[in-house]
Amino acid sequence: MLETNYLGLKLKNPLVAGSSGLTATISQLRDLEKQGLAAVVLKSLFEEDIYTDFNNEIANSTRSDEELDTLDIKIKHQHLDEYSKLIREAKAALKIPVIASINCTSTHEWAYFASMIEKAGADALELNIYEIPFHQTSASESEQRHIHLVRQIIDALNIPVAVKISPYHTSTANFCRALEQAGASGITLFNRFLSPDFDPQTFSFKEKNKYSHPEEYYHTLRWTALLGQESEVSLCASCGIHETDTILKMIAAGASACQLVSVLYKNGIGITGRILEEMQNFLHSNGYSSLREYQTAAKKHLKLEYFLRSQFVRLKNLEESLK
Repeated sequence: MLETNYLGLKLKNPLVAGSSGLTATISQLRDLEKQGLAAVVLKSLFEEDIYTDFNNEIANSTRSDEELDTLDIKIKHQHLDEYSKLIREAKAALKIPVIASINCTSTHEWAYFASMIEKAGADALELNIYEIPFHQTSASESEQRHIHLVRQIIDALNIPVAVKISPYHTSTANFCRALEQAGASGITLFNRFLSPDFDPQTFSFKEKNKYSHPEEYYHTLRWTALLGQESEVSLCASCGIHETDTILKMIAAGASACQLVSVLYKNGIGITGRILEEMQNFLHSNGYSSLREYQTAAKKHLKLEYFLRSQFVRLKNLEESLK
């Protein structure tokens, strides 16, 4: 009843454990599978972590340029070997699909890294483009750099690639269309940035809003519905996915899957069983035999104009005109 297809992968339901500390070890991955999650996205291999380790190693270093190059390669391959091991062990331990994740912004060597991840046995790859657009480059230059990165990685692989994007793009639909043309099999909407804060007296750094809130799903819902109207790629909803109703809305709007992270941290992974039961009860009580049937019915009723609406004024007139 809850079966879906995401990235060409057959899932028993649309619930996917998103990349996080919850997907970092084999014991945690086994627990997620036991609770009913249909797929897992492994904790990301972070480009930032590799650079941090390298910079820590060379602090106050007197190494030669040749020695630094050797160290750079050594650290990169150490991270890659550890991640490849996690993929192999996850594939051996789980029956559900295992999706690897790379968090990067540069093109240097990442196509090679991605190919090694494929060889380790990952069923798919989620490319998490996570970048604060601070530097003075144009929106076009930033997006073209990302598209080049995606195309380079996809050309090196045979497994499907999903791109997890930021909500901060000047033209989300155009950017997603370009990713699709570059060969992406799916798009995950959206990654969520750290919210930094600091103490006004000591100026010490504080982390705020570590977990998403249920109210954050509205932006994801809007773009899932808009992209679902014309996109051929799989859409995965992320950020603010806390309630069963929210998941049903995302599916109705066009998502093939939903990533759960904060709701699992806040309530424990056991909440998955409750969500699955509530989804089944909803479909049964409303006369639907499957999620696909529900999604097909939703397309006949959901009006694109609702999601294009950006202002409150004359909302009543809008609703009347759409009847």
